[in-house]
Amino acid sequence: MLLLLTLLAESEKNWLNLASRCSKELTTGKWRDTHTTANDWLAHIANQANTTVNTLKRQMRVAEFLQAEVNGNCWNSLLQSPPSFPSLELVQRLLRYDRKDEDKKILNDVLAGNLTFREVRALLNARSVLATAGGRRLIAMRSKQFEVMASDQLKQQQSIFLGGVPADTQVAFEEFRNSLPLGFLRPDVLAVGRKKQSKAVSFISAFEIQFLNSEDKRQGVARTLQKAALMEKFFNQIWFLFPAADDTSSHMEEYYHELAMRLIELDMDSVGLVHMPESKEGDEDDKTPVFRKISQFNASPKSQKALVNYL
Repeated sequence: MLLLLTLLAESEKNWLNLASRCSKELTTGKWRDTHTTANDWLAHIANQANTTVNTLKRQMRVAEFLQAEVNGNCWNSLLQSPPSFPSLELVQRLLRYDRKDEDKKILNDVLAGNLTFREVRALLNARSVLATAGGRRLIAMRSKQFEVMASDQLKQQQSIFLGGVPADTQVAFEEFRNSLPLGFLRPDVLAVGRKKQSKAVSFISAFEIQFLNSEDKRQGVARTLQKAALMEKFFNQIWFLFPAADDTSSHMEEYYHELAMRLIELDMDSVGLVHMPESKEGDEDDKTPVFRKISQFNASPKSQKALVNYL
């Protein structure tokens, strides 16, 4: 807390240091020491820093983006002398589109002060025009490939998602039958645990596979939260699976961050977010799921009995 107070005092000169620290404390849950909700804590920090909650959240997203893009020495140097926040935010938006060889140079030029805000904005406008229908077709194809890959991976690594399953319980991965009276739930995959002797259902976990979302970010987050709130009534655990946070999905980083933060604020503990590999290629380490928010097991979903009757 003492370090955070020091950073608040220097926030007008060093937005990056404060934003980075806030992201860390939000992730670790340190804010619970002083506030009942994450949003109240962020509002307090923003007020102390003479800024708005929205601006602070934007700065946190850019800080996370920047730390992922540069090496450790460069990051430590930037914490001492932060670059322009508005220009970096535009670079982050620019990298939403398929990356090109010159994109790393654009980031380096901004960090070196060689590109102005106006010049970066012009590059962003030009890139957005090139997002054509051909790109949409490619996205549709990759989305289908990711769905198959994610389904395969979660079955192979079920212990990571489901934890220790009792020896007397058998797990089956099943497609959700949309013809059911509860078809409006529509998860992509169910993990159903049944007692080996009695065949009685002991738990049901749901997996929702999302690739790219062309909606406005706020609408996308709101709709996902609405679905997650509904699914919590029926499933012991809910997992939202996204492509691994590499250059193919960087434009969704704001969506992931906002969604994870809202789930924390709303105490939706049984809902988890995870990045899954998009391709079978690469090292084994590249195929390990990366968790953005852990899903805690809810032992007694309010409406699960209604769902069990139709399995």
